[in-house]
Amino acid sequence: MENNYVLLYARAACDESLSGSNKPIEEQFRELRVYAAEHGFTVAEEIGLACTTSQLGLEKIGSYLRSHPEVRIVVALSADRLFRTMVHYVSIEDLIEEFGIEIRLVKEGQILRTVANAQDRFAQGVFAMLAHNYIDNLREEIIKGQRTKAEAGRYPGRAPFGYQQVVDGKIVEHPVHADIVRQIYFRYASGKTSLRGLQSELEFWLGYRLSASKIMQILRNCFYAGKFLWRGEKYTGTHPRLISPSTYKRVQKLLARRTHCPRIDHVNSES
Repeated sequence: MENNYVLLYARAACDESLSGSNKPIEEQFRELRVYAAEHGFTVAEEIGLACTTSQLGLEKIGSYLRSHPEVRIVVALSADRLFRTMVHYVSIEDLIEEFGIEIRLVKEGQILRTVANAQDRFAQGVFAMLAHNYIDNLREEIIKGQRTKAEAGRYPGRAPFGYQQVVDGKIVEHPVHADIVRQIYFRYASGKTSLRGLQSELEFWLGYRLSASKIMQILRNCFYAGKFLWRGEKYTGTHPRLISPSTYKRVQKLLARRTHCPRIDHVNSES
């Protein structure tokens, strides 16, 4: 390489269910900066993507390299920050060929670069397949762990509106939002208000504004009655109920009657 300028790249997973294998972006950057310092590199830029596909991340790297020809080294923490499929890996090879760069993967201790002979290309391809296999196995283990957690009544995702997660992921009532959820159910269960009317009542009486779609999400969510859906299966949760099952059932009947659609239980994974 003609110089020692490097681009640091970090990416967080969009899929919350895989977050266990993913370090926060700033933590990734801390490790990357240490690596750069140890190898005498000068950090020219840091690109961190909170939520994107691998392909879009590569496009952003390519755009930066195109306008900064002095930077020809990209450093990422591990292979799964750059690609999740062999198709993505082919795109990485194209990136390396187009810009004549090298990509350093700190965790694996690998350097991906333009190679001249077939043996080196084969070795690089074998690494890509091994990394892809590792990612697949990791996904399977995470899903298996989530299923075990769900079967024990512990919701594997983020707590919905009305709750908060504390130490060890335990889900408890939110000190403010829990009562808002109760008001939403009790007022709607009375049969005397519509979604729009309920929206206005919340804003007038509680000073809290929620969109009609958000209120609908809350009213459809069986989580508040002590159940939850995970990967198509319904489980009984150990989290505190905010409403009774009978109130939940009454609300579903009212929704079905007013919206002319069958009842569907949804799990809202947004905090």
